Amino acid sequence: MRLERYKRIEKSIATSENTTILQRWRYGRRLLCDADAVTRNGNLKHGILAKLIEAAASVGVTLHEREIQRRMQCGRAYPTEAQIRHAMSDLGSSNPSGRTDLGSWFALTQANFPPVEAPPDALPYNPLETDELEAQNEERGERIAEEARYETSLFPDDEFSPSSTLAEMSLYADEQDELAARRRRYLDRLIGAVNGNMDATWEVAEAALRERGSE
Repeated sequence: MRLERYKRIEKSIATSENTTILQRWRYGRRLLCDADAVTRNGNLKHGILAKLIEAAASVGVTLHEREIQRRMQCGRAYPTEAQIRHAMSDLGSSNPSGRTDLGSWFALTQANFPPVEAPPDALPYNPLETDELEAQNEERGERIAEEARYETSLFPDDEFSPSSTLAEMSLYADEQDELAARRRRYLDRLIGAVNGNMDATWEVAEAALRERGSE
C-alpha cells in the first residue's frame, strides 16, 4: 500500500477550490482497488484506517473515519469517471454558483450519492499504476498458493489471513464458542417445547415456547 499516493490526493483536496469532489472520488476508487487496503468484500483491512488518518495528519490534514467511508461510498456509487462527472454536473446545475467545493461535497453526501447510469462499455476507473497492479497480481497469486496450506474455511477470509495474530484468532474462537453455546441452549428450549418432535418447524416450536412461557 503506497501511502504517498493517498497523501498526494489529500494535499490536492486541501489546496483545491473547485475539484474536491473529484479528488475525494479518486481517493475512494484507489482504496477500493487497493488489495493491500481492502478485503475481498471491499471493507478496510485491520489497521488501514489508522494508517490513512496518520498519513493525512502528516500533511496537515485532519481526516476522520466517516469521511473515508464516504469517499469509498462515492467510489462504489460511481465506478466510472463519466458517472462522477455527471453527478457533479447535476449538483452544479442545482447550485447557482456552480462551485463544486466542500459545500457541494456535503450536499452530495446528504443526497446519499444518487445513482447515475454508466455509459455503455465504460470500464470502472482504476487509479493504481501499472507496477502496482503487476505487484498486486503477483502477490495475489502467491497468497492464494500460500493460503491453500491453511484451514481458511475455519475462519472468515474477509476478516482473517495468514498474517492474523493468534490473539485475534483466539478472541474470535471464544466469541464463536459463546455464540454456539447460546444457540444450543435456545435450540434445546425449542425442542423441549415441542416434546422432542424434530420434524416441527422453527415457527411452530417458537409459538409453543411462547405459549409455555405464558403459562
